Amino acid sequence: MTPTVTVLVPTYNRRLLLSRCLESLLSQTHPPVQILVVDDCSTDDTPEYLASLGKRVEVLRSPTQSGKAAALNYALPAVVGDVLWVLDDDDLAYPAAVGRIAAAFAAHPSAAFVFGAQDVADGLPDGTLGPVQRRTRPPGVRGHAVFPHLLEYCFMGCARMAVRTSRAREVGGYSEELLRSEDYDFALRVSRGASGEPIAGEEALFCFRRHDGARGPAADRHAADQRRQRLLQFDQLVFQRLRSELLLAEYAWYADGNPAALTQRALLLRRGLMMSRRQLFPELMEDLEAAANETPRQRLCANERALLMRIMFDPSNHDGLALVERPEAFEPVRRLVVKHSPFRGALRAVAMRRLASAVRHRSGVGLAAAFRLLLHTIR
Repeated sequence: MTPTVTVLVPTYNRRLLLSRCLESLLSQTHPPVQILVVDDCSTDDTPEYLASLGKRVEVLRSPTQSGKAAALNYALPAVVGDVLWVLDDDDLAYPAAVGRIAAAFAAHPSAAFVFGAQDVADGLPDGTLGPVQRRTRPPGVRGHAVFPHLLEYCFMGCARMAVRTSRAREVGGYSEELLRSEDYDFALRVSRGASGEPIAGEEALFCFRRHDGARGPAADRHAADQRRQRLLQFDQLVFQRLRSELLLAEYAWYADGNPAALTQRALLLRRGLMMSRRQLFPELMEDLEAAANETPRQRLCANERALLMRIMFDPSNHDGLALVERPEAFEPVRRLVVKHSPFRGALRAVAMRRLASAVRHRSGVGLAAAFRLLLHTIR
């Protein structure tokens, strides 16, 4: 049996973009059972436009202007479809999107969520989109392996994920304390302990619109160029909460569909890596200290050396800089690591391998960072 799909669109003061979004939903080849728009107290002509659509679109108006998460939670009890797909008001759904989502759930009745690709294009002044600049595809993971991969980076944000309505309600909807990163946080809570499936096919579900318009609710309205800093701020809140809630074993990656058998020290290093990628350097320091004290005389295994290299050289999810490129954050980490003999030797080997790789690939930034790290481990 093919499940029914509700498309939920939160909106605030984007009348022109909203009209393009709803046109894309009203022309689906497999119509959703419900198109539900929640208006977060718009002050432009959005209410009049929505009224003109008649019964083709169901409309709710938030009692107060409280942001996207609160608006979605307000609308969640009114969702009638078996499946919930949230589409932002500035994006466009491709004609087959709803049908592909429904088919994915029909093919995988035990899946709590499904996910797919997105296109990215620049928005034009008339509300249309320019040529697609790139297509972002999810990694090749499925089942319970999705959650630990999602800890690495957000590949199910925005409309890249559709979820069973029962699962959305089970996890309590969206976190209203988050003015940004609410999509990522929701995807993490939905996928934790649940099974998900990629949507068949290489095509994208929707097109993500890049534009210079204002973001956020009225209480935290900000320009497009401040988006990255806001995302970092709220991603940090998400990962500080996760650090207090998750079992250490939940950070393990999956191999052959099963959790990898990692040592306690490797799990601490992996959690530290997740903290480092969100620039949570005090939390990284705590995990490194705990890892160093776990088995202080035992040499690092291959998994542990690989994790240590990633801590040093993986780029941040928000500005692309590695830890070794941040002197103020790197120096206390270096001092901590070189105090412990197994870590010092492993770090020196990591630096040598990275230096050789940077020379082979003629990478200036990588070469300088690796050389600096090598010097710091032998002095």
